[in-house]
Amino acid sequence: MSISINNLGHVYHQGTPLEVTALQDITLDIPQGSWTSIVGHTGSGKSTLAQHMNALLLPHVGTLSVDGLSVSSKKDLREIRKRVGLVFQYPEQQLFAETVKEELSFGPKNWGMKESLDDLSESVLEQVGLDSTYMDRSPFKLSGGEKRRVAIASVLAVKPSYLVLDEPTAGLDASGRGHLLSLLRKVHHQGTAIIMVTHDLEIALELSDRIIALQLGEVVHSGTPEETSLYISSSPVPGLILPDVAKLWVQLSLKGMELPFSCDPTVLANSIEEKRKGAPK
Repeated sequence: MSISINNLGHVYHQGTPLEVTALQDITLDIPQGSWTSIVGHTGSGKSTLAQHMNALLLPHVGTLSVDGLSVSSKKDLREIRKRVGLVFQYPEQQLFAETVKEELSFGPKNWGMKESLDDLSESVLEQVGLDSTYMDRSPFKLSGGEKRRVAIASVLAVKPSYLVLDEPTAGLDASGRGHLLSLLRKVHHQGTAIIMVTHDLEIALELSDRIIALQLGEVVHSGTPEETSLYISSSPVPGLILPDVAKLWVQLSLKGMELPFSCDPTVLANSIEEKRKGAPK
């Protein structure tokens, strides 16, 4: 079961003087339960690709299916949009209700879910680290980090198999970013696939199973964090800068030192020390 994309292309303003090719020849497979990050420079097509995954946008060329359901089939679109939840970069773009409770109830009610809406709303609030006192508050009076959590909770309320997030940490301070990433780790641990659009390569390297690098609407690389670090060190991609710790890992790897990958300096330092202690004298 996966999101399967084959030779996908998308053109904005097709047939006009403003025509722009946003995506071309995209072929990917994103398994259920995985963590995939999509990285690249501004304008590389990251957000456009993300919006195809829940059929907000439809491909002009190629195919996209979710667990065998095709976006080219009108009868499959509703189920695809339930299975793939999308959280926009700016949560105020998708928050609209007068209270958090109404915000969280909208999706399940729209999908005809049979569970108690109050119980479900409280459950997803707890899942994103907020308590029931938020239920009657206006989502527009919350902090940026709280708005983002409510936006994520509103998507989780319909129990998607895949959660697509467009720049989820943008605009958050260090504390808010840490809380949000901790939340996403928890959601992923519970079995939901995470597909994260981000300009922050360090986050992508630390959290992902696979990283997809886009440039001018094309996939220029797809690989594990280790493979991605080695690739970018030898074939720079505009807008992507390896963190210093990843650069050190690459340098040591190229010298033949086999170390587990990490962007955490303490973890890498401990690995180096263990390797040094185990080396023959």
